[in-house]
Amino acid sequence: MLTLSDRTWHEIPVQPGSGELQDINWAADGKGFFVTSWLPDSFNLLYVNLAGRVSRLVHNGHRHWMVNPWPSPDGKYLAFQAQSWDSNVWTIENF
Repeated sequence: MLTLSDRTWHEIPVQPGSGELQDINWAADGKGFFVTSWLPDSFNLLYVNLAGRVSRLVHNGHRHWMVNPWPSPDGKYLAFQAQSWDSNVWTIENF
């Protein structure tokens, strides 16, 4: 994290086991951030506070790849994009 007022860097060590971090966006209150992560068995939506403590908000296996967490300005809502690869195949005979 870069503090703009004095241009100093601060490292926020994220708890081990959180996975490969992908997209990030600050929480509205500035006390943490939302991040999506990938693990071999799941895609996750996480909240990380400034001490690096992780709270898992959504754990959905590999049903949806989640990206772009975006909190509302009032901090009451969180939007994110989810992509699915589920599909069905139908066979129509004698059409």
